[in-house]
Amino acid sequence: MILIITGVFFGFVSVTFYSHIPGGEPLNAPHKIHGGYHNMAFAVSNRNFRYFLVGYGLMLTALSPTVVLLPLFYRTQIGLTLSQTVWTQAPMLAGSICTTYLWGKSSDRYGGKTVMQSGLVLFCLLPLGWMSLPRYSVASIYYVFAIEALRGIVVSAWGIGSAHYLFVSVIPKAKKELFTSVFYASSGLSSGISLILSGWVIDHTPNLSSTLLFLKIDLYAPLFIFMMVAPMICYLLFKQVVVDSASDYPQERIRGYGVL
Repeated sequence: MILIITGVFFGFVSVTFYSHIPGGEPLNAPHKIHGGYHNMAFAVSNRNFRYFLVGYGLMLTALSPTVVLLPLFYRTQIGLTLSQTVWTQAPMLAGSICTTYLWGKSSDRYGGKTVMQSGLVLFCLLPLGWMSLPRYSVASIYYVFAIEALRGIVVSAWGIGSAHYLFVSVIPKAKKELFTSVFYASSGLSSGISLILSGWVIDHTPNLSSTLLFLKIDLYAPLFIFMMVAPMICYLLFKQVVVDSASDYPQERIRGYGVL
């Protein structure tokens, strides 16, 4: 409860600082915008945006459950104490903070797609690390800290690269509000479904206890295997996203969907 109250306090502090950022007022549209479902259909009809949504949603199904499942995994399978489990967030945040500037500069120089794909490749290493962690060992906490630091680096690369690629290259500047609203709706749906499905898989997976080479096979193994395969599929999907100039958004098509 003390941690929750502390988090709520800093949440209000964050809101206070955000309130001083200029901008954000509602735009005065020159005329009434109508046809909401047609507008959504127009956004999804764009090939590049559609591939991006599918790849991003698939990556969220692999990434979102880690927030909830990893603490349980560390407690029940690795044998960490409550205090150690809470401390696993520290190296993850440290890895993210230490590499945020690097990933941001790399996105500006080499493009968000390159950084995003780098994050996908690195993410494939995480499930292998989780499945190879020593169980109920004094040294387990140090291995966990190392892999959590890597997770922070990976999440930073994925988050910065995908956001840069989406808002700079994939979404057309003229229709940011339309494409962005569809993106956030799709992302929220993917995250929610992934949490439900991951919990269902844990409940219906037998508590296995075996070893394949250096990998420990337990009830979390199916999820870890999916987390390793999903980024590979996402990598292939994002290769299909070929951003062209305004050719994908001809003016007559936009008028046909009633978004002007």
